[in-house]
Amino acid sequence: MRFSALKNENIKIFKIKGNLKMKVDPDYKSIGALFRDANVFSIPKYQRGYAWKENQLEDFIEDIKALLIEGEQSEHFFGSLVCSQVEAVGGHERENQLVDGQQRLTTFVILASRLIRKYEELSKLDSDHVEYI
Repeated sequence: MRFSALKNENIKIFKIKGNLKMKVDPDYKSIGALFRDANVFSIPKYQRGYAWKENQLEDFIEDIKALLIEGEQSEHFFGSLVCSQVEAVGGHERENQLVDGQQRLTTFVILASRLIRKYEELSKLDSDHVEYI
């Protein structure tokens, strides 16, 4: 699949093979908002496997550290996700096929998974400090 971007005033349109056109409506969301509303993400088979190396991971971790230093009210643009959205039967769940941003989203999900696991391990400790975890 080959994408070529065309700009028509404020609307970006991507032309996909021949005459088929897809209108792209940007929507700015927080990480939390991405995982609400029964959103499911999938990576199409044509996408490459996970390929981030140490330098991309270091940049990602530095971004996280900067957010922690800046405090709770800070915002950071982690990059874009481009999805092709398909509604499931009954419209209760939306499948988002990742066209771009799968490396970034996968890295975030791995990090979140490890943090949850560590939290669960620490909360099982018999300690006076568990309430601070």
